[in-house]
Amino acid sequence: MKRTVLSIISTVILLALLLAACQTAAPVERLSDPVEILKRSAEAAQNMKSAKMDFTIAISSGGMNISFKGEGVVKTPDQSYVKMNMMGQNYETLMINKDEMYVRLSSNDPWTKMDLSNAAQPGMNPDFFGQQEAMISLYQNPTLMGVETVEGEETYHITFTMDLQQVLNLTGAQSPETQEMTGTAKGEVWIGVADLLMRKSVITMDYLFKGVQAVMDMTMVMKDFNKPVDIPKP
Repeated sequence: MKRTVLSIISTVILLALLLAACQTAAPVERLSDPVEILKRSAEAAQNMKSAKMDFTIAISSGGMNISFKGEGVVKTPDQSYVKMNMMGQNYETLMINKDEMYVRLSSNDPWTKMDLSNAAQPGMNPDFFGQQEAMISLYQNPTLMGVETVEGEETYHITFTMDLQQVLNLTGAQSPETQEMTGTAKGEVWIGVADLLMRKSVITMDYLFKGVQAVMDMTMVMKDFNKPVDIPKP
């Protein structure tokens, strides 16, 4: 059960990073088609160099409610460092490149290199910055809800739904275990009107697994775009 929870959490984090990677720093005209907004963001993703992120995750299942927070940094093309506390346990991931990933329980522990050749690793498809085109294919029924102000910036508010099994497959979380999952996934994203930088994303998964119904919500805020970030060395 804990492995499954880690798998879904990793999936949601990678989805949020995929959303964050779909952005550009070049000014654009005001757009009205949500598909076009997402497509242009994906095409211009390489213009983002780095960013910091804060996120919260909440899980509700069988009358039990769990919530925790995390933070991290991303650096293109494929580096990231994420810290979070899950159910009282620290958990850190470090990606040096798409072929080299490490994990540890705290900053005082040594890094353990993950075997990325093992397809069964839960939710750890590391090439999230290189999958913007694949990410676009996940969006179903994208809808532009309007233009809203987030942190003083005008943003496009776009909502969409996703096929749960396709999400698991893209993020590397699909396995014989998770193939039994059924449910829905949906997302919201707030993208800057002037620069197409994503300020905020919300991902919700409502799923049934082994007879247990669960809901997971994740909110991520991106900030400090293209400023220096610290990626530790393993």
